[in-house]
Amino acid sequence: MQLRHDEKINLLVETVRKFLRRKAYFNLQKLLSKTHAADIAKIIDVLHEEHARKSVIAAISSPKIAASVLSEIGRPQIIALVHDMEVKKACAIFQEMSQDDAADILRELPESFSSEILKLMESSRSEEVEELLQYQEDTAGGIMSPQFFALQEHLCVGESISKLQKESNQQEMVFYIYVVNDVEQLVGVISLRQLLMVPPDTLLKDIMTSDVIRVTTAEDQEVVAQLVSTYNILAVPVVDDSNKLVGIVTVDDVIDVIREEATEDFLKMATVGNADILELSSLKNFRARFPWLLASFFSGSMAFFIIRGFGSALSNIAVLSGFIPIVLGMGGNVGTQTSAVIVRGIATGKIAFHQLWKVLFKELSVGALLALSYGVILGLCAHFYASSYVHLGWIVGLSLFFVMIIASILGVFVPLIFERFHFDPALATGPFITTGIDVLSTLIFFNLTHLFFHVTS
Repeated sequence: MQLRHDEKINLLVETVRKFLRRKAYFNLQKLLSKTHAADIAKIIDVLHEEHARKSVIAAISSPKIAASVLSEIGRPQIIALVHDMEVKKACAIFQEMSQDDAADILRELPESFSSEILKLMESSRSEEVEELLQYQEDTAGGIMSPQFFALQEHLCVGESISKLQKESNQQEMVFYIYVVNDVEQLVGVISLRQLLMVPPDTLLKDIMTSDVIRVTTAEDQEVVAQLVSTYNILAVPVVDDSNKLVGIVTVDDVIDVIREEATEDFLKMATVGNADILELSSLKNFRARFPWLLASFFSGSMAFFIIRGFGSALSNIAVLSGFIPIVLGMGGNVGTQTSAVIVRGIATGKIAFHQLWKVLFKELSVGALLALSYGVILGLCAHFYASSYVHLGWIVGLSLFFVMIIASILGVFVPLIFERFHFDPALATGPFITTGIDVLSTLIFFNLTHLFFHVTS
């Protein structure tokens, strides 16, 4: 019976732990030589003890496999594993890595250590890595690979196929053949299938697609990911300011970007920073979270003073206090749901600031239906729970209705306003919306209470 993948990983982890306990390094080396690099990376990810991780890396005999493993694991783990390696061993591993992965890791290492590695690497490879290090790591230039297949536009298909057969094993991918002019500027693209389907004497410039989806080296990596997602392409060519083709971003790099950005947005929306809890000390985790919780603390304090100001209403109808958590909680949930939808839409490029009113109308219609439904339900519950207080059902029901409407508006407005002024919209989902909803909910609830008692008294 074949094991599921998670069962297989668990079994491998237990076997590795057993070999490490017994110091059976020969057996460990033999096991790892038969294990896929992605599975070894998963094992290292599960092994939280740093000495165990280093022992696993040390037991990998092939620099090529070690390079594949390091390319699969998280950046903080890589830094810890590479930092204590002998320079020659680290250099052998980096020599086998793709240039973009090598640049990403070297960028995080101490400059003296990374400089030593670059000196020992082959000159042609180190030059390519150094060129990539000039770009910001979250840009197209920072994640691109300088290995691509490009041909001159004046070549014919027969010559192109011959070149492809000779040189394709040296390139990142050859699903697309990029066409350049005499000064290496990108002028077109041809798919591999298209190249094989036309007569050998056909010129590339006659069959190429000249409207090429491309990005510049300074383009944000999220934009690259959006292009790959929108146009369903396997790679995006990267050009410099003069339109010279300098690299490509492949779909596997885009998957890494999407994973990183999604994780970062999720952590920001939860207001816990942007690092793994296991990678930071307790003190650093405390420093990351403390400032954001201040917003919740102050909103709670403001709500306290608002409730205190309406103390007479609570003393007259004590049952009112029991409905405050429901109104605040429902408002907070609606605001969080709405803002999560908007933040996701912004991240995928499907929602932008110019669509504000269209998006607002859509979310308001949904919010109004939810508000009406739950307002009626809670109002009826309040009425039957305390039927002696005639207006309690109206107070509670209308409060919930207006709070959910306001929460829907805030959930749309705040992330889009953040995006408009170039702040990260993921931050809006946390303290800003929660604080606003808590304060406004309390004000609405007690002002409606005051209004009903004032009118009927």
